Amino acid sequence: RLVLTENERDLLLREIELDTSSTLGIGSLVIGADVPRAARVRSLPDRVVGEIPKLRSYRYFTAENRIVLVAPGEERVVFVIEGRR
Repeated sequence: RLVLTENERDLLLREIELDTSSTLGIGSLVIGADVPRAARVRSLPDRVVGEIPKLRSYRYFTAENRIVLVAPGEERVVFVIEGRR
């Protein structure tokens, strides 16, 4: 199970540009859900991995003002961070 501190979540929110557009049909963005087909899954920025080494093998996508972390070697949501409004 992935656990992130408040500071680690803040770093992710600072370093990753959120997609605030509506993504109707993307599906449920909850822990354990499959990554939606429409999601553009990417590697985490080097600065994030440098500051939070435990995320090295994780990937992410953004949707609906959220950062969604994807399990290493899987297509499963493991963490969801709500963007600030």
